[in-house]
Amino acid sequence: MSRNTRRTDSVGDNVATSATPVTVGISAAEVKGIVAKAVSAATSVVRDEFKKIVSGLRENLTLVEVKLNEAEKNLELATKKIEELETYSRRDNIIIVGLPVESYSEAASTTGGEEPEPGEAVEKTVLNFFLMSNYS
Repeated sequence: MSRNTRRTDSVGDNVATSATPVTVGISAAEVKGIVAKAVSAATSVVRDEFKKIVSGLRENLTLVEVKLNEAEKNLELATKKIEELETYSRRDNIIIVGLPVESYSEAASTTGGEEPEPGEAVEKTVLNFFLMSNYS
């Protein structure tokens, strides 16, 4: 191939050889302007897409913050309810110092093998304590 000839690729298009100079009627300033416009347009598209994504993420973050605040309030209410229930469940507890402790198995064996109600064993122990202490 000589310097001024063109070769053809497999599809049949003309392809300039590396030795063939290409002359275009555009100045460097015009190329610079075209490139600047293209970059500006591409940047604008990317910026718009980025703004859409960030906006969506902000909306999701707001929803998550609302749900978190609601969950924190529910947790606080549940904690208060648990504390109140524990307080009220201990309200009726009485501690009698010096009362002999009777085990659950001893209480069960004295009632004929039937398992007593939890209050029956305590009641029996308190009654026995008062009967033996001459408080009757």
